[in-house]
Parts: sequence; structure tokens; C-alpha cells
Amino acid sequence: FRRQLVALDTIVGRAAYRVRGRDPETRPDAPEMLESVVGGTAVDEEGRGQITGHYAGPVTRALAFVADIAFVWIGFLLIGFGLAFIVELFSSLDVESGVQSIVALLVLVSWSFAYHVVSYSVAGKTAGMSVLGLRVLNRQGEVLNGRQALVRTLTLPVSVGFFGLGCLGILFGPERRGFHDAAAGSVVVYDWGDRPAEMPAPITAWIADKATG
Repeated sequence: FRRQLVALDTIVGRAAYRVRGRDPETRPDAPEMLESVVGGTAVDEEGRGQITGHYAGPVTRALAFVADIAFVWIGFLLIGFGLAFIVELFSSLDVESGVQSIVALLVLVSWSFAYHVVSYSVAGKTAGMSVLGLRVLNRQGEVLNGRQALVRTLTLPVSVGFFGLGCLGILFGPERRGFHDAAAGSVVVYDWGDRPAEMPAPITAWIADKATG
């Protein structure tokens, strides 16, 4: 499933870069500062391109974002049920619905904020990123520090808001960085843990043919 998403990332990314008037073959595969970490692009015995550490494309990143929304909502519901149970267990408070809505909004915002900041600074990836095989790093190939994680979290809504204009760099930029990435000094790369991140063999052969043709 991840390989098929990488194929879509590649096709969409190359098309968008060509729309910009740039040759897709000149687009960098990975951050320059990560060259020693990533190494060269290799092809395995089945013809699949190894892309661990390469810039992640728009399709996989979009699905990871949607998955994170789901995880945030699930966590919010669990926290809400837990708080409601505790309040009902130890008190007989009758809170007005307006106050309940404000409290619920504060809990949602606080939980979403903590979810992203802690995920970025501790694991280098959120739960959604982990499922889709992505990792967010600084340009030296390290997990974001607290300040960078904070900046990325605060600017992510800005990128997604205004019709997603802040995310256009993921499609058209040479380093696939959105506004929140540029603000935090971060990059998003493919990282499948113990397994190498791969492109399907047909896409690998197609790119090689384009490069030599």
C-alpha cells in the first residue's frame, strides 16, 4: 500500500514540477544535509528503488494529515468521556451547554497541540505519519527540538488554512516543504522503520528511462 502511494507521489510530484516549468529530473531527491544519512539511491534485486530519507510526496503527506485528524478526534473523545465520567463520579455539577462547549473546545485545542508537539519532538513523527511511513526531521537529519516542534505545530493550521495555500510548496517546491516546514526548518521524508522505503519497480524503471532519455 505504501509503495502504491509512493507511485502516486512520484507521478503527481513530477507533473506539478513540470507545470512550474522545471525539469523533474533536476529536482533533488533528498536534503543535501542528509546525504551522509540517506546515501545514494539504490535498486534492489526486484527492481524497486530504495527511497528511505527522500522527500515525501503530496499524496502520502495528505493521507497522513487526514489520519492525524482521526487520531486527534479519537483521543479527544476518549479524554472527553474520561473527564465526564470523573465529574459525574465525584460531583453533581450541572454545567450549562455553552460552558460545556467552551470547555470541550479548549480540551480539543490543548490535546491537538500536545499531540503534535510531543510527537514531533520525541518520536519525529505523529501516529498518522507512522502509519503512512513518514518522518519529520530538521535539515541535519535529527528529530526536531522543542522550539522547532512548537513552531511547526503553530504554523501548520496557517498552511492548511486559506485553501491550503501554505501547502503548495509540497507540490511545486524543490524540497517539498510547506510553509510550516520552512518556518520550523523541517523536512518530511520517507521512513518505514526497519524496512527500506521503496518505489514500485515499474515507477523505478520509468524514472530511469526518463533520466537517460
